[in-house]
Amino acid sequence: SYTWDTLLALRQQSQALLYFLLGSDDYLALSTWYKGRDLPNLAHFLIVPRGHFTEEDFVKATLALWPKAQSLSGSGTHWLLSEGGEVSFLPIPWLDVSSTDIRKRFLAQKSLDFLVPHAELDILHEQAEEIRKIWANS
Repeated sequence: SYTWDTLLALRQQSQALLYFLLGSDDYLALSTWYKGRDLPNLAHFLIVPRGHFTEEDFVKATLALWPKAQSLSGSGTHWLLSEGGEVSFLPIPWLDVSSTDIRKRFLAQKSLDFLVPHAELDILHEQAEEIRKIWANS
């Protein structure tokens, strides 16, 4: 489904404040999404960098999407959008992880700590034999 439809359904079910975590690559493509520029009206956007995306890149992208946006922080990491909603930049360290990398590490019986959630690790360990058979042939 469209992200718009999903967030709208969540907003209709609850009055809780919603946050939508989005990678910078998708943030840059937001204008191509269905009602992409309106999405922050349904949930606060939290943008995390991917690759070499910087705070300066975030500011440029934000002003390109919403030219009348106003910075709510001196550093430019938190913005109020004139159309409604808020968007913030979360400058977390970039961890280059891919599903291919995870499969290779799992098959080599290397640690996946900090690469996948604990619940996923539990499933991988519980179903290890079956998963190894499938992943070994992919």
